[in-house]
Amino acid sequence: MQVIKGVAFTAVYFTIAFGASILDLLTKEDYQCMEDLNIDVNQLLAHFDDDFKLKPDDQVLLAEGVCWLKRMKMMDDNNNLNWDNLVQLPIMIMPLYGKQDMANKEEVAANVLQKCREDVLASQNIATTLNNCIGDQLSKL
Repeated sequence: MQVIKGVAFTAVYFTIAFGASILDLLTKEDYQCMEDLNIDVNQLLAHFDDDFKLKPDDQVLLAEGVCWLKRMKMMDDNNNLNWDNLVQLPIMIMPLYGKQDMANKEEVAANVLQKCREDVLASQNIATTLNNCIGDQLSKL
């Protein structure tokens, strides 16, 4: 019961503050990865700060993020990113930053990814760097 209350409080907080919550954006692939990695929703949510950013050395979210990217066909089994498919990621998280009604979402998403590409490719923690960079770029719009 405590876990449900915590998840509900977090969802309400993010919804009031930002108009969308991380819970709203979780996909079936997220839930599959959480099950595979034995991570519950509350544990996942606890790793995001108020700006939806992650700690760079967060191993729990690294594992979940890589699993999710692979299930979404945004990363292959050799951990190479599929940049064409990745364009959907900034679009998916635009609601967290109040950008869900933007015109030309695909163009904006491609530009966001282009700005993040160098940092992501140089990173040891691709999933976290990708999430944080996309968030930084979207919050600037």
